[in-house]
Amino acid sequence: MYKNIGIVIATKKYSSNLNKTIKSIFAQSYLPTEFIIVSGKKIKKIFMNKSKFNLKIVNSKIKNQVYQRNIGIKLLSKKIDIILQLDDRVILHKNCLKELINCWNKSKKNITGIGINQISNNHNLGFMNKISRIFGLNGKVFSFGVNFDYSNLKNDLDVMWLKGGLSSWCLKKNSRIKNRSFPLWNWCVNEDVDYSLGKKKNEKLLVCYKAKAKLLDQKKISYFEYLNRGKLYTISKKMIINKFFNNSLLSIFGFVILVILANLKAIFSFNLSNIYFNLGRFLGLFKKSITK
Repeated sequence: MYKNIGIVIATKKYSSNLNKTIKSIFAQSYLPTEFIIVSGKKIKKIFMNKSKFNLKIVNSKIKNQVYQRNIGIKLLSKKIDIILQLDDRVILHKNCLKELINCWNKSKKNITGIGINQISNNHNLGFMNKISRIFGLNGKVFSFGVNFDYSNLKNDLDVMWLKGGLSSWCLKKNSRIKNRSFPLWNWCVNEDVDYSLGKKKNEKLLVCYKAKAKLLDQKKISYFEYLNRGKLYTISKKMIINKFFNNSLLSIFGFVILVILANLKAIFSFNLSNIYFNLGRFLGLFKKSITK
């Protein structure tokens, strides 16, 4: 029987969004046993009651989500059954952890990861994700690098990938999670797809629709950063195609076509953020790696 949940949050710095995330954790009807925040910037004090459970705050010289999560997971005690990874802008519904642990205790033996159901506005979903709902592709990953969203579920769903900042894992079944490897980029895009697809063939992933949370909007970034993130997005997709789909010509061709279509859509939308991001995606086709 699963009982003890350990939460790990990787963050670059203490922010108002992180403060809201912490408040939502303290308000849970089922509290975690341990809670670790790994920050890229020193946090002097959390202005909250820490006595409810074991809260640790540690610093990381490297600002990278995967690297920081590795630090946090290794600090969890052996009594922890389930590790819950959260982004620093997640607001948990009051019964989220209670429903999550219930789902784990009802799950089959081959379930190694369970995701939280992200509740979002449908107008925030991209075109491809809206199409996925029509054809029942939620949570699927295609060989040409496309992974489909699974927000706003009405039932539990078997999926191929779990969102990194909204996912829980059974520590006993995922020993490799303590030493996850990913390029030390400032934005760890698609690392969750990479980890999810790396599970064993007999292992399954599930999203619990009753365990709900919402994701707060990110702060505005510069157009240059959108361009850089677009490059990272493409490079990470190429890594996944090469690693899991053997770099097949069909996969590569399909991905290139999608990037071109995304650029055309961005241009006609007159949205500068999308234009810079998708231009970065296009430029990323010609890069093998990126240092930032």
